[in-house]
Amino acid sequence: MRRVLMPCLALATGLSAAPPATAQAQDEITRELQRKARAKELDEGFCEQASQRLERLGQPHVRARLNEMLSRDDGETFTMLFVSEEATPAPTCIYLVFQPATMKGGKKCRASIIYGCVTGRGCRMEADQPICEKSPGVWD
Repeated sequence: MRRVLMPCLALATGLSAAPPATAQAQDEITRELQRKARAKELDEGFCEQASQRLERLGQPHVRARLNEMLSRDDGETFTMLFVSEEATPAPTCIYLVFQPATMKGGKKCRASIIYGCVTGRGCRMEADQPICEKSPGVWD
């Protein structure tokens, strides 16, 4: 999980009780975040606006949620949309996509894609980031 999540876990240390976005709002945020990240565009206020409608998570909460989520049905794709509140460099809107599990080197692994926009900076995408289960229910 460290290699996959360092871009977002290093940024996700705050916790807030922001109201979660509706499904439609989350879909809109997700589509725009993916578009901006693929195009490597500047944030231009996107994350600041989106963060008002997203759940805010700190690093321990991200790790716990991912371990729980990735340990579910191996055949399902899982996603996670949230905003971190790390001050360095700035709050970041993050959308994680984990593909169904496969066996790799004797371990259960999931390919992943990370989409992110750093408030006031740029957006980017990282693909082909595998995450593997190092023990039952613990992904690294």
